[in-house]
Amino acid sequence: MQLTAAVALVFCALGLATPILDEPKDVGPLSNISPLFPRAGTGDDKTDPIKAKVTVTKGSKKNPTGTGGNQLTFDVDCWAILCKDAPKVLQRVVKKRVNLNRRDSRACPSPYTRKKDPITAPARNNNWAQSDFNSAEEYPFASSLQGGTGANKILQFDPDSTSTAAGASKGTWFELEFTGDLGPYCDALARGDKSVCDDKYDATGPWGFDVAKFVSQWNAATKQYDFAGKK
Repeated sequence: MQLTAAVALVFCALGLATPILDEPKDVGPLSNISPLFPRAGTGDDKTDPIKAKVTVTKGSKKNPTGTGGNQLTFDVDCWAILCKDAPKVLQRVVKKRVNLNRRDSRACPSPYTRKKDPITAPARNNNWAQSDFNSAEEYPFASSLQGGTGANKILQFDPDSTSTAAGASKGTWFELEFTGDLGPYCDALARGDKSVCDDKYDATGPWGFDVAKFVSQWNAATKQYDFAGKK
């Protein structure tokens, strides 16, 4: 699997006919993060990226992945970085590439609501949210050069959200740093602890399941989704 090239995990309910965007809109969980601070790098190349501080928050039981809540979302991304060697340094892209990445990763149209793409979904946890898991979190983001082919996806809430690199202009390189109310994988990433990646390690978050047990990757050769997470 080309996980180092593109481990995609995006809130997306957009179809393949989505209009090409002049600039990806910063909406959903990533729209709530701080702009790329501190500006310790120029962002001109991979070796000198701008530092992107991502503030992780618990949110509320009613709306855990909406405004003020993104812990589950970012735990998926942290798993990809920590356990699948997905890149932490990304380059922002715009226009056609964004939509091509979403197409190539097969995060859109959602494989979680279509009968022709059956993927096992975690059971709804009414103590966490009153909605089904029906869309995907994509990492690297579709708005990055590293997004697209080789994408891993996990079920998420909010089908109306899209993830982008908030604050980064076209061509800018940026490095992610997760801070705040970290979930199991983001906490382990901050500590450099890969023990959570073991298949036998239970990294269940307050949402009621281990995100790594519900990850899939589109196989272009077989035209189907392959399981890509913990066994």
